[in-house]
Amino acid sequence: MPPRSHIRKQISRPRPVSCHFCRSRKLRCSRQLPCSNCISRGIDCGLHSIVSNDSPQSNNNSHETADILTRLQRLEEIVLRTDRQSIRAQDPKLDRRRSRPQLARKDKQAAADAIWLESECASQLSCSSIRTDTTTFRSCSIWDITSVMTINGGSPGHLVRSFSIPLYQESKILIEKYLDDITYIHHVILSDLLRTMVDNIYRGIDEHTPVSPGQMALLLSILSSAMYTWTRKDSEGASLATPQQVNAASSLWVQGTLDLLDHCRRISLQSLEAIQAMIIISFVITNIEGITARFRDLLSTAITAARELSLHRVDLQAGVDGREETSGASVDAEMKRRVWWYLVATDWYWHRMASQFPGPHRGTYSINPLHMVVRKPRHVNDADVTGGFPVMDRPMDQPTEISYSLQRIKLAEICREVIDSSSMTTYNDGDIESERLLGVDQRIVTFIEQLPPFFRLDGDAFEDLMAKYPNIAPGIMIQRYILNSLVYSQRCRLHLPYLARGLVDSIYAPSSEACLEAARCVIQAERMLAIEDIPFVLTRLKFSGILQCVGIAITALFLGMCLSQDPVRRQERRAEVVDACSILKDATKDSPVAIKLLESFQRVLRKHDMSVSEALSESPYRHDCRRTGG
Repeated sequence: MPPRSHIRKQISRPRPVSCHFCRSRKLRCSRQLPCSNCISRGIDCGLHSIVSNDSPQSNNNSHETADILTRLQRLEEIVLRTDRQSIRAQDPKLDRRRSRPQLARKDKQAAADAIWLESECASQLSCSSIRTDTTTFRSCSIWDITSVMTINGGSPGHLVRSFSIPLYQESKILIEKYLDDITYIHHVILSDLLRTMVDNIYRGIDEHTPVSPGQMALLLSILSSAMYTWTRKDSEGASLATPQQVNAASSLWVQGTLDLLDHCRRISLQSLEAIQAMIIISFVITNIEGITARFRDLLSTAITAARELSLHRVDLQAGVDGREETSGASVDAEMKRRVWWYLVATDWYWHRMASQFPGPHRGTYSINPLHMVVRKPRHVNDADVTGGFPVMDRPMDQPTEISYSLQRIKLAEICREVIDSSSMTTYNDGDIESERLLGVDQRIVTFIEQLPPFFRLDGDAFEDLMAKYPNIAPGIMIQRYILNSLVYSQRCRLHLPYLARGLVDSIYAPSSEACLEAARCVIQAERMLAIEDIPFVLTRLKFSGILQCVGIAITALFLGMCLSQDPVRRQERRAEVVDACSILKDATKDSPVAIKLLESFQRVLRKHDMSVSEALSESPYRHDCRRTGG
């Protein structure tokens, strides 16, 4: 039998030989003359090298150049294909959808039609059979307006609501007041867009063209806020009236704003401006009335309206498509993010406050973070958003007009975590395990330690900030003290239920110390703000948020005084309480909320043989307001 190799050799057929070019470049040859590689490169194809006497060097160069270009093209195709695949791979939902069996085109159309019919069955569009009132708008001198809204009878069953606004120049004065002194607290509007909107409103009134009720409500809310905070310095620079007259007239404009917002609700008007108006007017109402049912109703209505406008899913489509926003879309989306996150932070923060007291809102909040797809606002100035250029976030240690809002969101997230970590039973019992309590406290302490330098109580003085950031320095100072008051009052609230227990249970002793320390920091922040040379100082005690923080601090210091067994220590605590109460007494000239709080403290202090009025007549203790840090 012949060798196996010999048999294989006999039956094997001669294989075609690769061309010379493919062999020299180590390419896979199609083994047909001319081969595909040579055809794509436009060169001669042969089994042997072609010798050219004319220009061998240039021939080789052309071959090499063609080869390089081909390889580059192939690499580009590979890179582009890989990028597309990697983008798709980032979203596992795409893979799952791709692996599912696909419907035929006619079946897809039938399914789409069924979905449309289902939406029609549950249509949210209002029926035309329900008649609504119409609105008209006019402008006249602010002091000629005795009622912002007047109702005139039209056809049977149909009313015409007429709203009056100040003259253009009067409104401009109040708007600039708002932008200079107030917008830092709830920065949910862009100044340039606001000025343009106001110009359009007055142009529409002059030309008798339709005016948006939502935009008009926003204007009225801003006028109300500016009038409520009007000071003698404002009167010196503008010929409106005395501060007392302007302040007294603010309630008229608050009522007019609420009337127009109620009309917007009746006609199911959905607009971003109406939501912004609810935010601003609810802030004014809390300063006048405190946290009342009216405030809660406005907040709830604003959240519902925001969902109707899909503000809770601003970035849903961007996350699916991966597309970048155009300049105009970017401005609109950024404004929606600011408005939505303001509502979110307010919801979480306020419900954390409500959880401290008995009531139906205890241990709850309205906005679930799993039910929204909204990026946090960009850390940029307004000019960066409206400039028409690509937006780049600024470093967090560099202040912007949105820095305070981002820190407020972080604090609100801690408040939500506190609510989530406690059950309804825990809230009813007022009992949180010490380890969990200290864990939450550490989150607050970390938040304070990570505050940007310009928001710390030991940060730069106002003069230094003016030298660095002349355009936003006053706002930074306002935000610094408000933010520190909020965070320290939250820490004080957290430990207040365990202040007394810390005297008898060593496990809760750190809570007693933390509670009193936080209370002193609240008072320190107020005393430091009082000596700053900024317009906000004149109206700071009109803001119920600051007064509520001071009230919590007084409560903690008062309890610490009552629990103190050492006579010397008790006298020191008494001096702290007297000093803190003097803040409320100073605020009674401007704030109904302060009057109510002071009466409550006076009633309790009398039970312990202590009168605020008598104590204040003594030489009161004054807190050291030097920059000692937070």
